[in-house]
Amino acid sequence: MQDLISADIAQAMEGRLDLKATIPEFLTPKKLLEIYVEMLKGSFTEISNYLKELSQEKHYSFEDPVVVRKLQNLERDVR
Repeated sequence: MQDLISADIAQAMEGRLDLKATIPEFLTPKKLLEIYVEMLKGSFTEISNYLKELSQEKHYSFEDPVVVRKLQNLERDVR
């Protein structure tokens, strides 16, 4: 269910809206914000864990394309 809600939120943020869709009663503005906060927390946790992994390695750089790509993917998932 969370994946479906996430997909709907992503589509809405891109401006792709189904204006004829019925909004479920449970999906209040407050509930929507709560869901979004949980998604952000999960994404930030993933980013934090990845940065911890990097800090344990002896040599890493934010100029390393692999590191940059991984962080970009994690940031994209946040959106």
